[in-house]
Amino acid sequence: MSRLRVLLVEDNPGDAFLVQELLEEAAPDAFALEHLTHLAPALERLQHERDPWDVVLLDLSLPDAQGLDTVHRMRAAAPVLPLVVMSGLGDQGVALAAVKEGAQDYLVKGQVDGQGLAKALRYAVERARTQQLLTEQNRLLHAARKRSELLAALSDALHAARTPEQVAQTAASHVGPLLKADYMALVQQDGDTLVLIHVWGRLPEPFARTAEGGIPRSVPSVMWQVIDRGTALYTEDYLSLPQHLDLDLPAYGVALEPVRGSDGKVRAVLSAGRPKLHGPWLETERELMARAAATLGLALERAEMMARLEASNRALESRLALALESAGMVAWEWDLRHRQVMFSDTAEQVLGGQAVQTLLGERYREVVHPEDQADFDARLRAALEHGDEYRATFRVWHSERNDYLWVEHRGRVSRDARGRPLILSGIAHDITPYRLAEAALRESEARLRQINESQKRFVSDAAHELRAPLTAILGNLELMERFPQMPPAEREEALREMRQEARRMHRLVSDLLTLARGDGGVTVRNDPLPLGDVLLTAFEEARHLARGHDLRLGSLAQAQVLGDSDYLKQLALILLDNALKYTPPDGWVELELSVREDKAEFRVRDNGPGIPTADLPRVFERFFRADTSRSHDPGGSGLGLAIAKWIVESHKGSIWLESEPGHGTTPVVQLPLAKVSQASAR
Repeated sequence: MSRLRVLLVEDNPGDAFLVQELLEEAAPDAFALEHLTHLAPALERLQHERDPWDVVLLDLSLPDAQGLDTVHRMRAAAPVLPLVVMSGLGDQGVALAAVKEGAQDYLVKGQVDGQGLAKALRYAVERARTQQLLTEQNRLLHAARKRSELLAALSDALHAARTPEQVAQTAASHVGPLLKADYMALVQQDGDTLVLIHVWGRLPEPFARTAEGGIPRSVPSVMWQVIDRGTALYTEDYLSLPQHLDLDLPAYGVALEPVRGSDGKVRAVLSAGRPKLHGPWLETERELMARAAATLGLALERAEMMARLEASNRALESRLALALESAGMVAWEWDLRHRQVMFSDTAEQVLGGQAVQTLLGERYREVVHPEDQADFDARLRAALEHGDEYRATFRVWHSERNDYLWVEHRGRVSRDARGRPLILSGIAHDITPYRLAEAALRESEARLRQINESQKRFVSDAAHELRAPLTAILGNLELMERFPQMPPAEREEALREMRQEARRMHRLVSDLLTLARGDGGVTVRNDPLPLGDVLLTAFEEARHLARGHDLRLGSLAQAQVLGDSDYLKQLALILLDNALKYTPPDGWVELELSVREDKAEFRVRDNGPGIPTADLPRVFERFFRADTSRSHDPGGSGLGLAIAKWIVESHKGSIWLESEPGHGTTPVVQLPLAKVSQASAR
């Protein structure tokens, strides 16, 4: 174990000698003590050396610094270096003020023994580390909240974008500044050419020349690589890639994320670039790019659908005008006195032969959709009895297509001198494509709203789950500050609880990042592998989690699947860990693997308390815990089964829980077996 490097700043030789003797007496090999008599040399060392000491023991009365000024100058030079101050009996007020200014502890000269001095130094280092961890976790939480707020705002802004160009501009202007990007670009595939849709910021001249007029597949480009492979590419030095060694450009970092449609196919590439001096792409920046690309894919579909709808509307209006001028659509005339109906030549093609024969006759119910018949009757009656115009939209059975069509009718009533209807004439046209596109648009909008609400709910749940460990850590820190002389056992218990809560928060943040990668559409590997070997590895790693449990390994059938061994091992560990957490120490947990037809199936059985039937549909929700008959807190994040479900679905499998209160729980996972041709091809 390495020795703790201690700097003692003390101008009194006797006090310095006493400190050295006390530390030697308490722990001969635990501390490496360095002694300085003035503050200035210590500050000089801190300015030119990186972390020369682990903790500083500082006298508040020095030849070149007095009182709180000593603490202020030391804190300015080393803000996070653990600091313990020493004072005389008359300086305790100053010493307490020094603790408020950032010192970890204070000691009164002549009132401390070797063990107390050693503990004070060790605790100062531990408290400083805990404070640094808490600060970092707060920073990560703040960054995650900002990213989620940005993505929510981006989703709202994209909802208002009407064209692909507006979609690209909106996404780039929201995300680009956070990435410190010089530019952002959206590149779409048009056949064998990549077309630049929009650029935010200033595109470097060599890039602009390459993209001008499109990038054909014959030109080597990492853009084609991203589209063909469907995987993101991040590089700190774009020019180091083989395709671009000849570009005349300073060192440049580039990020490329595939943009997928709702069908999962890559439809575009979201690109960002910045000078290399900004350093490598951080994990948070990659996550932001991935989630922006996922949101962008749906927004692009919606914008293109809107563009198609608007174009379709214009075309329909043009055709309607042409039909009114030349009767080229479906023109019809109903002679009410003679009960005769005449149609234009295009009627049978548009409406179908059966509809032409029956639509305006007594047998109309044979072709009008049952749900539309009442409205059809009401509108026709209103036009004939009270009005001059007839307008109706209803579904008509097309016998040749064997399906219903949405048909819009517009007509006018001609009356005799006494106001009695003589003729109802008008036009009809098929608006089925418009209605289908309208329904698809509503579905897309609902999906965007669902994503937005899911993101907001996810952020709220995450903040709630992170608040508990933060509150516990802050509470213990405040307690230690208020009672610096608390008994060692209580102080150790407070530190133990802070470490436990910090680890819990670290696990929660890690789980959140895993789910965020899944939401961003991360691609899992698809390698042939023996599932039994993966499960056996997970089983061996789970042994140290057992607390007196009987951890059993059942039969492991030979089962070859396609997948990612790391994610599948994580899946098995999640299920084993859950079973061990909720099963009493004298209970048992069993893992087994079998083959059922074309699927590999593994189960993790336990004889724990089970889960209420009413809770089973919700167990895979994020942050959901079924607490009935599971009264103790196992210390989990509430995200394990959500991650497990994502892993299984990423492998085209299925997962469910079988449970009954008092009779244990069994998660069941089914994965498709690899076909012989797939396994041999790889």
